[in-house]
Amino acid sequence: MSPAEISRITDSLINSVQECRNRPLENVYPVVFLYCMFFKVRVNVAVETRAIYNILGVDIEGKKDVLG
Repeated sequence: MSPAEISRITDSLINSVQECRNRPLENVYPVVFLYCMFFKVRVNVAVETRAIYNILGVDIEGKKDVLG
């Protein structure tokens, strides 16, 4: 994938990501799940293990929201 193609794809997603990040959240999430996934990433010439955390909240009605 070329750098131009990656830029085009990320540019097309920026508005959706901003909209998701700025949406109002519920006041209460009785259930919250925290997931951690580890990935190998290349940083310059080295390969490092990095963690990505995902937080999923379930509101009173059972609706799931990605919180982080």
